[in-house]
Amino acid sequence: MPKKSKFDFEFGGPLGVAGVMAGLPMVMIALFYVCGRDICVHSTESASQLLERLSHDFIEGQGPLLWSWRAVAVVSGWVVVHFALYVYLPGPVAPGVVLNDGKRLLYRLNGHLAFWLSLAACCGLPLASTEEAPTWATVLTPLSLAWLYDHYLELVTASMALSFVVAAYSYVSSFQRGEMLAEGGVSGSALYDFFYWPSAQPAHRRA
Repeated sequence: MPKKSKFDFEFGGPLGVAGVMAGLPMVMIALFYVCGRDICVHSTESASQLLERLSHDFIEGQGPLLWSWRAVAVVSGWVVVHFALYVYLPGPVAPGVVLNDGKRLLYRLNGHLAFWLSLAACCGLPLASTEEAPTWATVLTPLSLAWLYDHYLELVTASMALSFVVAAYSYVSSFQRGEMLAEGGVSGSALYDFFYWPSAQPAHRRA
């Protein structure tokens, strides 16, 4: 009986991808705190000062928020707008890599045009902060660039949450549709497969 070949893991295998998925969000949040406009950690003394300050802010309920639904609305709106730009902006169409079923997905190459339109839209935003809009008007109220800076941490956590939701949906739907979406996503480790890219073997090929 031929010996089963060993799967060639990348990124350090399941343990490595677990570290990436847990560590990268922690690094993004930590960078906000350890080097900001008020304090930048460069020694044990400054680190202790930061910990003392964070403890005080946590007890008093002060400091920047980690989460807000307004930030979720902004991030989701940004993604929806760029999805619309991808669908409706003109651009050449190019085939992707060959999938396991021999097919190729087609991609519209209009990212360059979308970038310049996004940049022009951002240049049209006001620089000064404005009062917070009512919740019902969140999506329709233009934001200032200053608001994006002041609510950076909320935008980061909202982006992380949206990324996880999209990845989880893609992973689950790949099994429901019974399609092979990525060559490297059949390692046998659900954690590694989820990180590498959602994929599933067709039902008739699964053991």
